Amino acid sequence: MPTASPFTSTRIKALADRITVASRQQLVETTKEKVAANQAAIRTALGQEAPIHQYVDGSPNRPVDDAQLVTLTEFDLLGHVVDAAFQMLIERSPVGPDEGGHYRDDHWLFVNGQRRDATTEGAVVDISPADEVVIINMRKYARKIEGGFRFAKGNAGGRLLKGTGSEGHEKTRRPGLSVQAPDGVYEISAKDLQRRFGNIAKITFGDRGALGAVVKTRENRFPCLVITAKAA
Repeated sequence: MPTASPFTSTRIKALADRITVASRQQLVETTKEKVAANQAAIRTALGQEAPIHQYVDGSPNRPVDDAQLVTLTEFDLLGHVVDAAFQMLIERSPVGPDEGGHYRDDHWLFVNGQRRDATTEGAVVDISPADEVVIINMRKYARKIEGGFRFAKGNAGGRLLKGTGSEGHEKTRRPGLSVQAPDGVYEISAKDLQRRFGNIAKITFGDRGALGAVVKTRENRFPCLVITAKAA
């Protein structure tokens, strides 16, 4: 994310322009100018324009040129973060063997707990600033792909070692199952995405149950990214 981003976290959480002016012609012109200016700023910050949701006199999908009293334009910035997250997960996912499909093809999207898929729905999945987005991989070996931390036994005398638990067990990094992704996939992606989009969204690494639900049994949890708009 460029350090010269024109946005503050408050503005970018739900970037919207609500415009009301005395003259209908001025309303139309001002709306178009403000949309163009915001899109230019978004291109500078994110590298591409954001999808917009526009309301003219309270009605969606009406032409701006028909505006009489008020316009409202919302810029979908969270969707851009989700697209970038999917791309990163796919690029970092191990592939092969062909039997049984690939790990990279099983990253599922849930929006507010509901499975969403643009391919089967035949349309772009709309994501609003208030949504909770979960991307999860439920392959049975997904947790092993992540690797993680483990505790090795401390020395014979039981003396605590630097970075150890209360029983003298040293905390070490366990590499991921795949040599193609020795540092895992989801956890490192969460960190990189947070550094890149931290002024737009909160991106965390976690684990959820089947269908994205929160469960307590570790064996039934799978690695995931949880993405929400950043609080003001």
